[in-house]
Amino acid sequence: MAVVSISIPDALLRKADALIDKRGFSGRSELLRACVRDYLVATAAEERGGARSASVTLVYPHGEEKPFARIRHEYTDVVRSMMHGHARKACIEIFVVEGPAERVRGFVDALRGTRSALQVGVVYADAWDDEDLDAHGHEADEEPAPRRGRAPTGARTRGSHRLA
Repeated sequence: MAVVSISIPDALLRKADALIDKRGFSGRSELLRACVRDYLVATAAEERGGARSASVTLVYPHGEEKPFARIRHEYTDVVRSMMHGHARKACIEIFVVEGPAERVRGFVDALRGTRSALQVGVVYADAWDDEDLDAHGHEADEEPAPRRGRAPTGARTRGSHRLA
């Protein structure tokens, strides 16, 4: 197993140490291994190619907007909308992004790679968009299961979906 040395802010280390005690990790290495595993699983959806749509939430300290403004301007081809707000001593920016997967990933990675980023979260609006599944998670060539029971008197239905 490789040994890796990292630098993290003191406040983050204190929180990590508290989490080690609270969750019963045997030490910092075990916590970091668990975090890396979880991160790899969580970002697997980002690896899909093609056109992507997502919302990106960025949290950073007030007064640290310059690097993020530069990144935003570098990715104007995928940033469709942006909202800026404040919570406590932090700025929160929410982006709607859409475009080629490589550009969307590049935008998210650039934000995550900025030292003053406190938090970067991504929700893919097209994660359900799989050509083998319809919008309800059924196999594309599979008929939905019949509904149990009867529609209430007077309710109109179309296929298996009630239009009440």
